[in-house]
Amino acid sequence: MPLVINFLAGVGAVAAAYALFCLFRAVHTYFLRPTSLARYLSDDAAHPSWALVTGSTDGIGLGFAKELCARGFNVLLHGRNHEKLLRIKSELMTAFPTRSVAIAVADASDFDQTSLYALVEQASNLPEGGRLRILVNNVGGAHHLIGKGIFHPLRDTNLDEVDKLINVNVRFPTRLTAALLPVLTRDVNTSLLIINMGSIAGITNMPYVVVYSATKAFNLAFSEALGKEMKAQGLAVKSLGFVIGSVDTPGAPKDSQGAILVTEPQHMAKACLDRSGCGQWVLAGIWSHWVLSILLKVTPEFVLIGKIKGLYLKQRKSK
Repeated sequence: MPLVINFLAGVGAVAAAYALFCLFRAVHTYFLRPTSLARYLSDDAAHPSWALVTGSTDGIGLGFAKELCARGFNVLLHGRNHEKLLRIKSELMTAFPTRSVAIAVADASDFDQTSLYALVEQASNLPEGGRLRILVNNVGGAHHLIGKGIFHPLRDTNLDEVDKLINVNVRFPTRLTAALLPVLTRDVNTSLLIINMGSIAGITNMPYVVVYSATKAFNLAFSEALGKEMKAQGLAVKSLGFVIGSVDTPGAPKDSQGAILVTEPQHMAKACLDRSGCGQWVLAGIWSHWVLSILLKVTPEFVLIGKIKGLYLKQRKSK
């Protein structure tokens, strides 16, 4: 009996120590540690720093574009709507007159090599001798991409719709990153940052967003594996994957998500940029979503399933 008690006491001590470590790391990450984003700003006037933000005409992508301009970066805006891109470009140049802004049109839902390589070519030959220092793989979304709201059962999703969800969330950012790596790493000593947007759905595997959950799990695994590969190759490329909770965006309004710990798009973008240099591969963008990810892990399965089902039924009823 004393051996059992000692063993359990030891296990409890280890568990308590691990919990304290996680808490300390979270406090340091979200409240104490300053961002290191400035390392990606060039001090060479002949080669100014640029950032490419995919899906940048609204939501978190637009938030990234604004924050990056505010922090001294020129921005290459990506989207599929030329008119919206021109409008956002004009707004950014008015708000940040010392920044340069360019646009690139490519439909992430199409398996189109021509537009993707055109985007890569544009990112390779930026104005004024600019160099791409940051890539934000932000484009993505759930069933609003196919006109079905956020929540939708897989059995009522046709094959073209499944392809669209996979193309936007997985295929486009993966192919773009692979095609841009030779551009990003042409100077092996230059510090570069790749941000990949995941989701809490990717770690909780939620019902009624089956394909979306799977794609976001891929995004997080892709981001971590890429970061480790860059480190193994001795390249100064950091890859950060973010577990994103509820954000009030046009495609996913806060009420449709249950209004649980919802944040604003630009606040989320700012928080993600602030996490630069944190030393982690994958993490929540803001502290409240870190708390939410822990709570979801200990929430009974029937409660989570019931909550998501309720949101789906509410969405269906409102149509």
